[in-house]
Amino acid sequence: MTILYAILAFMFGTLFASFAEVVSTRLSRGETIGGKSRCPTCGHTLRLVDVFPLFGYAVNGGKCHYCKAPIPILHPLAELLGGLLFAASYLVFGLTIEFAVSLVSIVVLLCASLSDMESQTVYDRVWIVGLIPLLVLRLLDRTILAHLFAAGLLFTVLYLIALLGEKLLKKEALGGGDVKLFIFIGFVLTWDAGLLALFFASFLGFLFGIARKRKGAELPFVPFLFAGVVIAHFAGADIITWYLRLLGA
Repeated sequence: MTILYAILAFMFGTLFASFAEVVSTRLSRGETIGGKSRCPTCGHTLRLVDVFPLFGYAVNGGKCHYCKAPIPILHPLAELLGGLLFAASYLVFGLTIEFAVSLVSIVVLLCASLSDMESQTVYDRVWIVGLIPLLVLRLLDRTILAHLFAAGLLFTVLYLIALLGEKLLKKEALGGGDVKLFIFIGFVLTWDAGLLALFFASFLGFLFGIARKRKGAELPFVPFLFAGVVIAHFAGADIITWYLRLLGA
């Protein structure tokens, strides 16, 4: 049954990832979220098979069924990532409240990552909508006060980092959307796991910034933050325990 549930989680993950793509793309273009999907090149309304996650891309050979314009590889990759993370969440947490928290965080942070990559914008309405089920879930598991503290602390830390970075660099170091996103993250992670996520996000962003050839261009931070939150949520407690033992604490 574990394998079956993991497969079902994967399938739902691809569907929600596809929805996150639609939301991020339409918000970035100033379009309404409702309505049928259309090819951005020729404007044709897409068939059901065309929008079916992964399968539609494979059936059409990575091209629009009508005009044969290439479909960006980011689309199937995002759907695959969503499916894998949903399945991994089930394997890590089982059918628990924390599993539901993980699913909400994956959809919201994937959507925020895609919009950050496409238009360098983090839309508040996305994480605010995602915050509603998180509040309910944290009330159910009776950790709402701990996560209120985590949200306040993480937001304050990021706000201070943004102010310090702006003074040192003489330009905006962190976008306001990135900072406010930590309110949402505070209801996903505890305060210590949230700081660990920030560390991983900064480290991964630093490595990517060194490795890429283009210099001077803005680096979207939310995709690295997404990776940091996933790592901290899945294994943060074990990493923190290992580190404290290493220090002899």
